Amino acid sequence: MTNGWWFWSLPDGRRLRDVRAIYTGADPAKATPSFDWSALHTILEALPVGHWTTYGSLADAVGTAAQPLGAHVATCERCSNAHRILRNDGAVAPNFTWSDPADRRDPTEMLRAEGAFVNGKPDSGRELSSDDLQALIEQ
Repeated sequence: MTNGWWFWSLPDGRRLRDVRAIYTGADPAKATPSFDWSALHTILEALPVGHWTTYGSLADAVGTAAQPLGAHVATCERCSNAHRILRNDGAVAPNFTWSDPADRRDPTEMLRAEGAFVNGKPDSGRELSSDDLQALIEQ
């Protein structure tokens, strides 16, 4: 589920969006880049119960940086299982918010109930790396 206009490129390095802009007479330099979050949505929907990942691993898997990914997740109603995304140190982000401001669930308690925490800390054996996450969208 990738936006091919932005993702695919020709052997000479030009993106399909640039070729389309030239063909349609548009100025490729004025094209407004937008990130296709569909791969992120697919991964988040497929994150197994009792497992967790980091913002960095997710960002690596979908081709962006952790900060914009986190900002997107915080406001996106399509981003399920946001409680399964932790910081690199295994902590819930201090400014973690659900996309629904009325949602008051505690992400740490949810992960604990799912079995992702051992002795109050994330179980490292249940962490999904960027390669693991990439495999989720290739299925």
